[in-house]
Amino acid sequence: MKEVFVIIFIILIFIILLYFFGYNIYSCDKNSSIKRLSKFLNINDVLLCYYYDDDKLEKYNKNIFISHKNNYFISNKYFLWETLNNFYGTDIAKTITPMTFVIPKDYDKYKKTAIGKKMIFKQNTHRQEGLFVTNKIQSLDFLEDQEFIVGQEFIGNSLEYKKQKLSFRMYLIIGCVNNVLEDYIYKDGLVYYGKGDIASFYESGNAYKKNPIIVSDLEKTMNIKIRNLMIDKLKLLVDSIRNNFCSLSQDHKKYKFYELYGVDFQITNNFDCYILEVNSGPGMDPNDSRDKFLRDDLMKFYSNILSKNK
Repeated sequence: MKEVFVIIFIILIFIILLYFFGYNIYSCDKNSSIKRLSKFLNINDVLLCYYYDDDKLEKYNKNIFISHKNNYFISNKYFLWETLNNFYGTDIAKTITPMTFVIPKDYDKYKKTAIGKKMIFKQNTHRQEGLFVTNKIQSLDFLEDQEFIVGQEFIGNSLEYKKQKLSFRMYLIIGCVNNVLEDYIYKDGLVYYGKGDIASFYESGNAYKKNPIIVSDLEKTMNIKIRNLMIDKLKLLVDSIRNNFCSLSQDHKKYKFYELYGVDFQITNNFDCYILEVNSGPGMDPNDSRDKFLRDDLMKFYSNILSKNK
């Protein structure tokens, strides 16, 4: 019996020592991108949490946080349009993301200008869910009842591969250090496929298994160059938030904040490129060896940024 107590005592001492002197990365979220990142981190002063509050900042006394209070500036579909529109004006904003009508604020404008146009309405969800495509003017009652927050002009003439519509995801890391914005764009991305109106990574089916799913592989197969088109739009997105995204309180200036975004794109046959939405905490669970390699490399890229700036 004494041996059991001795073993338990030793284990408790080990846990206490580990807490104070060893591995003390704290995670307060089960998000898959956080779980993947934790496998590659070699530093112990990171709070792996998307939804922090002031208590966590003081309680855990970490140096780097995986979160931004202002991430809704771009990750919320309504605020994405407002951010771009306020910074660039409508004529330029609608070349970065499709022309957008905020519901209910812009309903009258939508009703007057969208006649005969195909529209896609979106709820405040991610993973390409909560979407409704129509070429008919919808009533405000219907739109509000379905909880659509924006309507966008539908981008037709999508780039295709083997008669499958394509859309893409690139990855952006935004950091705030001393309230100054830093941005990092990962070199590659993922390809989505679809036979209907919308190409979706979550519904790509056999196309996912048979066709290129990494952007650089698709470029080689189709002999086209599209990554720079998306990188240029990411740079415009970053410029639109550079002056206000990192506006945290004075007490928070001593901390560093970094966040990973999955940015979804659509490209037309004319190589016009549009940001469809920005996803905070994009899923990192791999589907096969091809995207596992990309996701692992992305997490190493992210981890290296954190390590250099700890």
